[in-house]
Amino acid sequence: MNAEPTSASRSRPSALRRMLSAATAIAVAVVLALLGTGTSYALWNGEAVVDASSVSSGNVGLTVNGAAAYSLTGLDAKRLAPGRSQVIPLAIANTGTTRLSVTVAGTQVLAQANSLSGFLTASLVPAPDCAVATFVPAPLAGFTTTAAPVVLEPGEVRQFCLAIGLAAGAPPAAQGGSTTFAMAIDAVQVR
Repeated sequence: MNAEPTSASRSRPSALRRMLSAATAIAVAVVLALLGTGTSYALWNGEAVVDASSVSSGNVGLTVNGAAAYSLTGLDAKRLAPGRSQVIPLAIANTGTTRLSVTVAGTQVLAQANSLSGFLTASLVPAPDCAVATFVPAPLAGFTTTAAPVVLEPGEVRQFCLAIGLAAGAPPAAQGGSTTFAMAIDAVQVR
């Protein structure tokens, strides 16, 4: 008597075959993924301890003629005449620990008499000798440096020349006038 296989016995080998095929496909995919990473895996591992360390930040410091806030000395507006200027040497120093990019951020007129500030000009140039420096005057009110910033290394002192002038077309009404101004020198860290 020949018994015909039942549908249950027929499905077992095919279900088993499908499970083995799926497991084989997964194993092949895992092996291919591991081969694609280019790394190896080991049963051993190790550790290392990093000793305590400290981190400190740099600082920014800038002085003009040795002072953090410098008042111009030797500038006497009474000696100014139309078309003439006075030159003041300035030593600008980087007293911090990082490189600095230095510019004049702005000049503000604080007080004046006889509308003098409207006829004053300013120019600031890096130069070791103010007698031979070339100045390009600009209005004092709102004066900024438009040239490329000067970069100062930590500890570096650079000589500058500041020229304050009276415009050639200043009217007689400006005679005997006075102006008080503040010039902000900006120092930004260079990365």
